[in-house]
Amino acid sequence: MALGGPVACAQDAGGGAERSSRLTLGFAVDTTVTPESWWGVDPALAVRAEVVRLWRDYLAVRQDSTRRVAFWSAADRERAPDPDLALASASYIADADAVLIEALPLVAGDSSRWVLRTVYTSGGTIARPGLLAMERMHVVHEGGRWVLAHPGVVETAGWRRERVGQIDYVVHPALGFDTRRAQETARWLDATAHRFGVSDARRITYYLVPDVQAALQLTGLEWAISADRSGGRANPRARIVFAADPRFGEAYLHELTHVLLAPWLGDASAFVGEGIAYWLGGARGQTFPTMMQDLATFLARQPGLELRAVLEENGSGPIGSARLPAAAAVFELAHRRGGDAAVRRLVEETRAGQPGIEAVAGALGLTPPELESDWRALVLSFGDSAGRPTSP
Repeated sequence: MALGGPVACAQDAGGGAERSSRLTLGFAVDTTVTPESWWGVDPALAVRAEVVRLWRDYLAVRQDSTRRVAFWSAADRERAPDPDLALASASYIADADAVLIEALPLVAGDSSRWVLRTVYTSGGTIARPGLLAMERMHVVHEGGRWVLAHPGVVETAGWRRERVGQIDYVVHPALGFDTRRAQETARWLDATAHRFGVSDARRITYYLVPDVQAALQLTGLEWAISADRSGGRANPRARIVFAADPRFGEAYLHELTHVLLAPWLGDASAFVGEGIAYWLGGARGQTFPTMMQDLATFLARQPGLELRAVLEENGSGPIGSARLPAAAAVFELAHRRGGDAAVRRLVEETRAGQPGIEAVAGALGLTPPELESDWRALVLSFGDSAGRPTSP
């Protein structure tokens, strides 16, 4: 069956597609092949047109968080309320043009599981280069219909697994596993949940991988534009952590904070969501104290820079790069002034939008000038023992 004509309706998704899926077929994806009449053609290819049609229908409704869930296998829907991990990691692919470059049985001659590879492109500009990502997706037959299946489940079946407290560690074959550090992390998780009154008994899947590329591959992205070679990712709804920085290893507390506190923080502002994660867990390969040392150096070089300017900076320049560490310092200041109760108050009063200095100061019971003074003094206190900021 060829895939010409209008886009088919999405399977079990409550109606027709919202828009064109923008899917085109690469030269290697021939949906007109009839294996029974072609010599040497894999007989499993007889169902390729059905498999490809499912993928085209999915792309047509992919931006609809309710409708897309119906396309996934029962096991994937049980693992996560929204199984589309690739979209969560690289949301820009939903608006890109899609070219299906491969649609083949995972095992030759077996039509029960397929692997599809799709390239995403957009108009080539400096900000959005033409080639954005390549995605890998599995398709399986379930309950009389074709459904999507996350490839990472099959591909990590042979990886080491360790259950420590509430965390299920899944360890990349190239890495070791530090049991002691994992146990410390589990205790930190329990203590932090108790501190902030968060209760969620569901387990956290923690993928321990060597770099960001390996993390992206677990989401189904064989390749995607990324600004980092190391770091972490979290999917709070799916309760998944991708720990892609061996410096943190089994203790990527920043990403665990995102997952752990999601029931409380929800869709809070970046000031709150990232600020508290930077404060509790560090970031960019640094612990919170080390990050504050670098921020102290930054402030010493710009003695006239105020917190107001940092909070209100919308760009990605030098001042913008200090916004989240600066927010973390505000959470430390709140804790020093009133403990966890003050932190909770700061969260509740600044969680909507990007707060200005008046809102932050009010939440701490300070005037803006008092906040400016106390915040700068706190950051500079992380300098060396002589009171000087740490050298770069």
